[in-house]
Amino acid sequence: IVIVLGLLIMTAVLAGQVMDLDPEIISRIEQGDLDALQMIDPQVLENAVLAMFVGALVSGTISYFSVPLIWFGNLGVGNAIVGGLTAMFRNWKPLLVIGLLLGLLTIPIALLFVSFYLSALTQDSSSNLMALLLLVLGPLYQLLLFGTQYMAFRDIFGVEKPDVDQQEKTKDQLVA
Repeated sequence: IVIVLGLLIMTAVLAGQVMDLDPEIISRIEQGDLDALQMIDPQVLENAVLAMFVGALVSGTISYFSVPLIWFGNLGVGNAIVGGLTAMFRNWKPLLVIGLLLGLLTIPIALLFVSFYLSALTQDSSSNLMALLLLVLGPLYQLLLFGTQYMAFRDIFGVEKPDVDQQEKTKDQLVA
């Protein structure tokens, strides 16, 4: 559902714009010619980035609490989506603060990624230090993101810690 919604949003934003591209440019891009990207109208590229952002925002909003509700609450997909969206709308103020803070933390990581990518494109090699920073900061940011998601889920839906007997029964199971 999340992937389909993301694709529908991208299609709606980019409707008709990709069709105006020269087939020769498209074939050059498909063959891996990165210089052909410079021949595309910048407005089309901006709209593509905007469409990806909006698609990720909508799909992330839908799946933010619905996936944990399916996993921890044993709900069906429809009930999990409705319950997750309802909880998000009820708690929009604290979730907005969490989102803004996580968004601020994303800026340096995104700038590092862009500079790494641009240096790889322009210099045929990129800095090993930047690659190492990305390899360390990326997973750390994901841990922070998923940790805050779990804490918000636990606070809103009241997930309890299993008792000792339950832990003994499931101690050999791994939850990722």
